[in-house]
Amino acid sequence: MSQDPAGASAVDKDDAMVNLVISQGPPPNGVRLAPSFSGKTVSDATQWAQQNGLLVTVRDEPGHTGTPGIIYRQDPAPTPIARGSRNSSFLRLAERARRRPSPWKVFYYEIPQGGDSRSMRLVLRDDSGETEIFSGVKQPGSKLSIPINPQGRSRVRVFMNNILIEEQEVK
Repeated sequence: MSQDPAGASAVDKDDAMVNLVISQGPPPNGVRLAPSFSGKTVSDATQWAQQNGLLVTVRDEPGHTGTPGIIYRQDPAPTPIARGSRNSSFLRLAERARRRPSPWKVFYYEIPQGGDSRSMRLVLRDDSGETEIFSGVKQPGSKLSIPINPQGRSRVRVFMNNILIEEQEVK
C-alpha cells in the first residue's frame, strides 16, 4: 500500500531499511471499512456515519486555516467496523477553523555543499502534531523557502537521505 522511503529514493547503503505497509486483503463478511474523510465535507462524513449507524463529533481547530467545513483530520484513521456497531466516539473529525488566518512564517534551509544530490525531507513538529512540509531530491547548495503556519512551540526536523541530521526551532 505504501513504503518509506518512497520508491526511487536515494538511500545510503545496500542494507538500508525499507518500511512497507501491506494490505491484509478485503475485510471479512460483516465488516466495512470506514473511508478517509480527509479533504471531504463534514456533511459527507456525517451522512456516511448516519447511513452506517454511527455517531460523529466535529470540532473546529483554532489556528488552522482553510475552507470551513472541510475535514483535515479524523480519529481514528480509516478502520474496519463491524456491521451494527454503535460507538459514539467512533469518528472524531476536525475541520478548518472559521477564523482569520494566523501569520505565516517562512522556513529557510540551504542544502550543504559537496557531494551528490540528496533526498531531503522536512517535517514541522508543533502543537498540532507532525506535518511534512517538503520532500524531494535537491542538489548541494540548493536553497529552500517554505511557507509554514506553525501552531505554538514548533521545530523543523531535517532528514537527508532518510537520516535525521538536524532539528531547528521555528522563530
